[in-house]
Amino acid sequence: MTLMTENTDQNQNLSLDDIKQFKDKDPWLYNKLLNIWEQKNLATRLESYPRDLSLPFSDSCNARCIFCSYWGSKPRFMSEEELVYYREILKHLEFVGINPAGEPLLHPGFDAIITKIREMIDPRCSFYLVTNGIMLHLKERVILDNIDSLTISLNASSQNTHEVVMGVRNQFKQVVRNIENISNNRERSRRKLDIYVTYVVLRQNLHEIPNVIRLCEEIGVDRIYFRNLATANSNNPIKPTYNPHYLELQPHLHENFRSLAQRAIYAIDSSKIEIVAEPNKWEEDISDDFWLSRIDHRASPPFRVTMQKGNSIPGDQLEEWITISEEEFPLTCQYLYKYMIDPRLSNIQPVCVYMETLPGYEPIAFNCHNFLEEVRNAPAMIALRKALKSGPRIPTVCTKCNILSAFKYS
Repeated sequence: MTLMTENTDQNQNLSLDDIKQFKDKDPWLYNKLLNIWEQKNLATRLESYPRDLSLPFSDSCNARCIFCSYWGSKPRFMSEEELVYYREILKHLEFVGINPAGEPLLHPGFDAIITKIREMIDPRCSFYLVTNGIMLHLKERVILDNIDSLTISLNASSQNTHEVVMGVRNQFKQVVRNIENISNNRERSRRKLDIYVTYVVLRQNLHEIPNVIRLCEEIGVDRIYFRNLATANSNNPIKPTYNPHYLELQPHLHENFRSLAQRAIYAIDSSKIEIVAEPNKWEEDISDDFWLSRIDHRASPPFRVTMQKGNSIPGDQLEEWITISEEEFPLTCQYLYKYMIDPRLSNIQPVCVYMETLPGYEPIAFNCHNFLEEVRNAPAMIALRKALKSGPRIPTVCTKCNILSAFKYS
């Protein structure tokens, strides 16, 4: 077993002059190397496109996971025609995936759009998909033909727990069968298909961690990600704070937490497949007063037609920023360099999930043609990169970011 932690790309030792030689002869490689160089050197104004794009595929879901309050009442789906907006970005990507807010296999045009994206990206680009696996058997062929990395949100090792955690009835055996079948059939894939499982560790499923590891070993899963509960702040993408019982899901509240956690850790250490886990986080209490005071139980906006444009960060609007000791700088966050999350079919903000908390941000009409200047190098984003580089203050939300913190995996 290999206990893994998620790391950024290895530092590249190429100089900027070395990188520029690829600009004309290999624009894809040029963008990748330039993006890595910009993050390594903490550039504040960027010339590279993101390397990892999450598309706004669907906001509809056929599950009701107890740790997620995202579900929209009126399903909305990205159209095949909209792909033209992403033409320039897509050809530069190292990774492209489907926005995790919703179940992508529900999309009525799934086959056509997935095939089209594959045609638009560089052959070296890795195409990833996240699903709850319920409908996987209906889309196996198009997935085998186009997808490089498939992640299934399982969250249980038994039907009873699956029903409790995922909010669906009588689907567990189908999901397990779907995973096993696609694992057995992937030798027919046009590319190497990696199969991952995610498992959000909760009070309700902590006891099943050893069993789910054995199950994943048996059905051909390559890696398991044991995820921690999202920080309960009102700006989290999955809006956990719209669930008044969210904090009751914390694993350390289980009456037998110590013994169950020890069993889980032993199973992780003994696993035959790769595991990504942070067991030391399972007993942390996420319910601190600062974030609870900001809980908002109103309905999440079901649809956005705008990106966010940061015009400025006025000096008199920095009360939500905190002072950091001088020796802790510089800080770096990959979301300011490597990633882009398109928000139009979800409540997720682009580039940084806390974009809207930056003073000065205003909505603009979606237009990826002007992405580098209007979003990537918007004044507020430049100011945020400068803040993380040299301070003296950073947005308080950066210390609470549970997606990819400035203090973790950077």
